[in-house]
Amino acid sequence: MTESQTFESPLRIRQHTAFTSIGFGNVTLCGKTAALKRSMQDALMETMHALPGALFQEAQTLLDRYAGQPGDFYRLFYVPVWSFLHVVPATLNVHHPSAFVDSAVTAHALSLFLHLWDDHLSDGQLKPDVLRLHMRTLAWQRFEHHCRLLCRHAGTDELLVEQSVADYLQAVHTRPKLDGLEAYEEQFLQEVAIWFIVPRLLAAAFAAPDKAAALTHTLERFCLAWRLVDDVQDIHLDLEEGKRTSVWFLLDETGRNRWDLCQRSIVESGHIAPAQWQELTAYIQQSGSLGRILARASDYLLTAAQTARTSGWGELAQELEQSNQGLLP
Repeated sequence: MTESQTFESPLRIRQHTAFTSIGFGNVTLCGKTAALKRSMQDALMETMHALPGALFQEAQTLLDRYAGQPGDFYRLFYVPVWSFLHVVPATLNVHHPSAFVDSAVTAHALSLFLHLWDDHLSDGQLKPDVLRLHMRTLAWQRFEHHCRLLCRHAGTDELLVEQSVADYLQAVHTRPKLDGLEAYEEQFLQEVAIWFIVPRLLAAAFAAPDKAAALTHTLERFCLAWRLVDDVQDIHLDLEEGKRTSVWFLLDETGRNRWDLCQRSIVESGHIAPAQWQELTAYIQQSGSLGRILARASDYLLTAAQTARTSGWGELAQELEQSNQGLLP
């Protein structure tokens, strides 16, 4: 039995807390959006087909176990971060060859994979080995190839791609100490900079610069809401890893002191002291801190939905509004 067959995904919830069940509402997929999701899965597996036969089978098993469901890696990503690939072109009366659409789907699918894979390779949650590193190499090479094809089709140079890649690599590698929530959020947007390449090139190909700005704004607001919600879900994990996330920045002095006490207990004993964890949990829930965090995430979703609807992307706006349902009291 290979290690991939016994692999346990770092995304699996191992400890349920008062915060792990908080999340976005369910989004209903139309037929074309569901088909798009399958196309993204196909693009990922076509990339891995460059591996020798036995290694491809192991990679497939690894990805299935990582995702928690066979053949559905993109269940790990909320719908609005990729559904624009269907929604936006459908609203613009411009025809493009299928090769262009295929390149957009492939490049964006791989950008999502790379961000998640790189994150877990870097923090040690995904043990590096030759197979996992080569999977990353294959994905990166094909991602860049299809980004260049999109640039040529859109009639733009590759500076946008190069700058986005540079921002991504710098942000993921350095992880600087931050002095406030706004800096924290800006850092996160840099960490997902490669997610915005295809939206911008897509709008450029359709000769719609105003749409490019609107789509980028919509996706950025959604991603910030996602970051805030993810930070809430992972409070106990971030404490264990010594992180200060958006939750810490939105706590008052008393809350931050209780957060820091929990982290000190980990340093001293190797685990969070139950009494201190209960005090922190109660404080976050009862002080209004949790409400402020979720309200900020909700505001981002509503702003994104408004921009999408104004731009004529009603389906995307509806997905964002459905996402927001999970955050409402």
